[in-house]
Amino acid sequence: MCLVVLALGLHADYPVILGANRDEFHQRPTASACLWPDAPDVAGGRDLQQGGAWLAASSRGALAVVTNYRDPANRVSGGPSRGQLVKDFVAGPPIPAETFLRGSVMPAEGYDGFNLIAVDASGAWYGSNRGTIRPLSEGLYGLSNHLLDTPWPKVLRVKAAVGAALSRNGTDMVEGILDILGDREGAPDDQLPSTGVSLELERLLAAPFIVSPEYGTRCSTVVTVDRQARLKLVERSFGAAGSALETRVIDLSLRAPLHPNRGDHGALLCAGCPHHRKPAPPPRTPRVRRSRWRSPARSRTPAGGRRSRPRREASAGLRRPRRGPATLAGPPFARYGRRAIPFRSQWPCPASSTPGRERWTGRVRPIRGPRVRPARR
Repeated sequence: MCLVVLALGLHADYPVILGANRDEFHQRPTASACLWPDAPDVAGGRDLQQGGAWLAASSRGALAVVTNYRDPANRVSGGPSRGQLVKDFVAGPPIPAETFLRGSVMPAEGYDGFNLIAVDASGAWYGSNRGTIRPLSEGLYGLSNHLLDTPWPKVLRVKAAVGAALSRNGTDMVEGILDILGDREGAPDDQLPSTGVSLELERLLAAPFIVSPEYGTRCSTVVTVDRQARLKLVERSFGAAGSALETRVIDLSLRAPLHPNRGDHGALLCAGCPHHRKPAPPPRTPRVRRSRWRSPARSRTPAGGRRSRPRREASAGLRRPRRGPATLAGPPFARYGRRAIPFRSQWPCPASSTPGRERWTGRVRPIRGPRVRPARR
């Protein structure tokens, strides 16, 4: 693999988007992207010569891609296949990306130069046995046959084009990235990197999509992971003349979501992700404010509006009369005060000696306050 573009957390629907070109000799036996027979939950291409892989993903929530580090002066021969690292990460025991990189990259003296990007539920990480290990937070990254984000012309051009294509959605975005990866334009000689190979080879390798009879781009791959933890792998393979042969699409349902890091080595929680969505808080019960009951006459002005003066002054004209001793004049309840209730024995006696002058007996019992005795004549 000679060119990788990785977008983390830049699309509203896809937190992880990866586009890559695999450049290899045409005579090397290769299997196109498929579900692996020995690991049915893993999808990706296979290197039939060494048994490794250049890009693969598994349904347990692991994605890995590897590229070569171009350094002819310090090349290691006879070492293990670098594609075995991808296979071990996606098909091996579930190990966090950081732990896997620190256990595989740091003691990788026997490997030739390589770059490895590993993404899982713990975050996205990059490591190289010619550089360092670092977490990848939200952003757009480019990788070729040198360290991450090395400003080679094709890396800068493809990153800018992919960044513009992220404004699309779904199939349009995937097709747009595949078209960007098919760019066959080179770079001026004054902008070519110096990696220790001849000028003719530098010119050939300067294009994102390489076409030559012996060595060139074998396939272009786009991997998208949406917020429902569904992974889609689209691979388009090419012949030696650069003509498209076939396009394969593989869908995986991930058991764990793939997310970038915040930058503090913690997984980024996506808003709306079913795996990271926080439960909705319980509905708040409206608070009932309990206050002492007041008469409308005491709490509002005579006009009906809210009082603007102190309560004592505003309600002075509406204040009820003070309770005092009840009198015997008038019919029952007329002079007994607002809250005085006479007993049954207080009704007029029918055997009164004076006509028209009823006789009242008993006491008046108020609802509140001390008992009130009726006044005597």
